Amino acid sequence: PKPDDIPSNPNQQYCDQGWVSAGDWFGTRTIAPGLRLFQPFEEARIFVRSLRLKNLAEWQQYCKGALPDYEAKPDDIPTNPSRNYQVQGWVSMGDWLGMGTIATRLQQYRSFNEARAFVRSLGLKSNTEWLKYCRGELAGYERKPDDIPARPDNGYRNKGWIGVGDWLGTGTISNRLRHYRQFNVARMFVHSLGLKNNTEWLKYCRGELAGYERKPDDIPATPKYAYQGYGWVSIGDWLGTGRIATHLRQYRPFEEARAFVRSLSLKSGTEWKQYCKGELAGYEAKPDDIPGKPERAFRDHGWIGIGDWLGFG
Repeated sequence: PKPDDIPSNPNQQYCDQGWVSAGDWFGTRTIAPGLRLFQPFEEARIFVRSLRLKNLAEWQQYCKGALPDYEAKPDDIPTNPSRNYQVQGWVSMGDWLGMGTIATRLQQYRSFNEARAFVRSLGLKSNTEWLKYCRGELAGYERKPDDIPARPDNGYRNKGWIGVGDWLGTGTISNRLRHYRQFNVARMFVHSLGLKNNTEWLKYCRGELAGYERKPDDIPATPKYAYQGYGWVSIGDWLGTGRIATHLRQYRPFEEARAFVRSLSLKSGTEWKQYCKGELAGYEAKPDDIPGKPERAFRDHGWIGIGDWLGFG
């Protein structure tokens, strides 16, 4: 056991009687960062540059002693130089290591118009190609100049940036920035196409519907979102098919609807389904105000079962 005349808190007991640090107390020579004396900034940077480390990751490995072929970091070279030399010459990690890399916020870029003109000259077709070009992964292209930002939306925010289509010169405009035709005008155009359902509309928007020209840019592919609150009702109203989404339909009261269905004299649930699909010979099309799924439409409004609905007991 520790002798009673050896204090547990030597830093307090010997505060003014010789105490230096835990490293001095234990004899390990370890010195707290706040008490260490580091080389002057210029000298420390010369030493670090002589190591020829390539990036921050290698610097961190070197500080941990995890980089093969390198001796241990001297104690008078700080692990966190940005903190220790904050007001003594620190610029950036690129300057510290001597690799010439400059932090994004410190870089000086070309003016927006000059940079955009350069980028448009590359003939890139999409944002995907732009990202590959920035990473140096696009065959046939030289390395991106340092004064052209990889994130132009940040580099030129409030300085001319509109969108990646304008940046690359492709003319593509992001959906949120597009200007569409007025709802009624757009709907009249879509009615003129004679599309029959949502499936055909989606194919038309993708340019996959034979016999149709390309969709105009000022006609939205997702009209529900573009015209929400500006006239949008349903896809049936948009296409002009007259179809109404099930949750928006107005049906006859249960008693009236059941009386109509019973007048059809259908004999089974199978015949009812055929009738709803328009596959039952000798019957006209089901009225829109008679639900195809009465068990759902009239739940809690009189529905008992298919036998009661059809009237065959």
